Amino acid sequence: MAFFKGERALFHFYSSLVLLVLLVAAFGPLLLTEDPYASNMTASLLEPSAEHWFGTDKLGRDCFTRIVYGARVSLSMTIMVVILMSAFGTLVGIVSGYCGGRVDMLLMRFTDMMMAFPGIVLAIAIAGVMGGSVVNTVLALATVGWTKYARLGRSLTLKLTQSEFMAAAITNGTKPLALLYRHILPNTFQMVIVTAAMDIGSIIMEIAGLSFLGFGAQPPTAEWGLMLNEGRQVLQTAPWAMIFPTDPLLLPRHPSQLYEAVLEGLVLFLILNGFIRKPRPTGSVAGLFLIGYGFFRFIVEYVREPDVELFLNVITRGQLLCVPMIVGGIAIMLWAYRKSAVQKSVK
Repeated sequence: MAFFKGERALFHFYSSLVLLVLLVAAFGPLLLTEDPYASNMTASLLEPSAEHWFGTDKLGRDCFTRIVYGARVSLSMTIMVVILMSAFGTLVGIVSGYCGGRVDMLLMRFTDMMMAFPGIVLAIAIAGVMGGSVVNTVLALATVGWTKYARLGRSLTLKLTQSEFMAAAITNGTKPLALLYRHILPNTFQMVIVTAAMDIGSIIMEIAGLSFLGFGAQPPTAEWGLMLNEGRQVLQTAPWAMIFPTDPLLLPRHPSQLYEAVLEGLVLFLILNGFIRKPRPTGSVAGLFLIGYGFFRFIVEYVREPDVELFLNVITRGQLLCVPMIVGGIAIMLWAYRKSAVQKSVK
């Protein structure tokens, strides 16, 4: 029972994140006052502030505004790709499975031929021939992504044609077109929707990849992949690094703030969430939190700009402060489990 409660909590958490992204993409641009395309060289590479939450890029455009607008662009392109490839592929699969014979053979051999090509490579070739744009990116990805749905639609249709309700409908004289939209389509729709939902993440990555390579959205469109493309010089020289606008030397540095957000935020949350799925002694969760937070912060200190003062020229001041946190967490964990063992022995 505790397992299902944990699964339900994770489902609600991730659903909330998805809903938040959708709301930001839909209504965020309506609430922002900055123009994502207006250049202002006097505001180039400003540090994050109350006015510019994520700072500005080299053209003085507000980064936060462009990310929010980019969410709308990227998600809109993704939805169009998913709709086109799922609709066309499902239609091909249904026709193939229902008609059978030579029609089935021709359609499935063409599908197999399309599946033989690496999808992203074929999409790059198509987008390269058609030219880089939002529309051409959508068409290129839809052209190479429909084959999965054709296979799915065919297998579901073959299964449905052997069902008893389909035999009864045919016996009652239902016409072929009526069979398709009354019986076959409604019974394949649910599986197609589930498959399409699972493809959204990969489609976003593929769109960003095409834009990053120059085959997708073109400047000055606010699109996530294109925004990465604009910083490709840094990514080529140090793909793990980012340029901090306030650094007078403009040297590539580890984005330690992001490391801390991932390790001390997301990873630690997942560890604690898995830990509390089973009954634990009182205080053990707090001890594990101190151990995890101190350990991750100790690691991140190796890639942060070091403190001016080092303790014995070995560890930074931040690492020194992490040591009592880790030791305290271990002590709390030992105390919690020892107290729990004593209580069980008394009972």
